[in-house]
Amino acid sequence: MAGAEPRILMLHSLAKPRNEVEASYYLSPERFRRFLAWLELKGFLHVGAEQFLGQGRPERNVLLTFDDAYDDLYGELLPLISRFKLKPLVFVVADLIGKTNAWDSRIGLRERSLLTLEQMLEMQRAGVTFGSHSLTHPMVTSLSDDDLRREIRDSKLKLEDLLGTEVKWFAYPYGDVNRRVRVAVQEVGYKAAVTTDAGSNRWQDPLVLNRLDINDGDWLIDFACKIRTGRDYRKSILRRLPGVQATAKR
Repeated sequence: MAGAEPRILMLHSLAKPRNEVEASYYLSPERFRRFLAWLELKGFLHVGAEQFLGQGRPERNVLLTFDDAYDDLYGELLPLISRFKLKPLVFVVADLIGKTNAWDSRIGLRERSLLTLEQMLEMQRAGVTFGSHSLTHPMVTSLSDDDLRREIRDSKLKLEDLLGTEVKWFAYPYGDVNRRVRVAVQEVGYKAAVTTDAGSNRWQDPLVLNRLDINDGDWLIDFACKIRTGRDYRKSILRRLPGVQATAKR
């Protein structure tokens, strides 16, 4: 990875959580705006998907990524793009555009609407980049070779046809990846892919990039620590506690 050490932030929904489970995935719009204001105050610049993979990243840089493409991004993220000079990357479940988050019911999250194609096209004109989050959001490591290739390849092709641009980024559903899945992503032609593992990416394989999970459980001090260190200390501590496991991200 060329240039300054990058930070990739992982978010999902910009909505006020209704319970503790939602608080581990969602981020309230008010808290999101406070985090953006802190980044601006500290001189961090937002890089886009293309710049992230290229040369000349600014010394303090962040890449905002959003998994699942909830429709609240249209109302909450789109108006902030110009104000904060954002260059977001949104990962779309290609067969569920304009539908609902069917996969979330297994962990007790409420049914939510996903972005429509019309909303996506408007957001694309405003500077949002879209990547693939598979066709149906399965556990990809459990799929047969044929189903795996279909989820990875056909989602890319479908989004390219709908958006009229090359789709270069993939987000592994649930962060579920192994060597076989990584190879399949490479063979299809993606240039980068993201996991749900915490960390920075100075020397990271571009097809298994780390991200820093940002949610409503973060106070500003937690957010600042993640940005400055590239580590999620709270999650690291939880993983060491007997009988406690951090919830797998989607």
